[in-house]
Amino acid sequence: MWRSLAWTLAFLLIVTATLIIAPQLRGFDVKGVGGVVSWLRWGIAALLLLSFALCSVANISIIIECVVRRRFVSRIPLVGGIAGAAALLIAPIPALHWWWWSPLLLDVGCLPDVMVAVANRMRRKGGDH
Repeated sequence: MWRSLAWTLAFLLIVTATLIIAPQLRGFDVKGVGGVVSWLRWGIAALLLLSFALCSVANISIIIECVVRRRFVSRIPLVGGIAGAAALLIAPIPALHWWWWSPLLLDVGCLPDVMVAVANRMRRKGGDH
């Protein structure tokens, strides 16, 4: 059950990203891109986005497993968010470059995970005194 919930969340994440990016693509002509470098950038960006999606789904399913089964399982920190940010920066559409920060927020293994770790550390430091 929790895996289907994770895949549903991943699907919603992809739909949301599509709705954000699609208006930016109006008038974009693929024939105008041309060249081996542009296609190489598309290929690398696609692979990085795929790794972002897989890491995000894995992190969500791990969190759900931790909640449901009440046991700790290590997440994949930072890898997915950094891959997604790099993909948006590498993509040959300049409008996508502005959204480089969004994978870092969407992947629970990145900024949300770091914020929780910092909060836990600050709470432990406050309890030491």
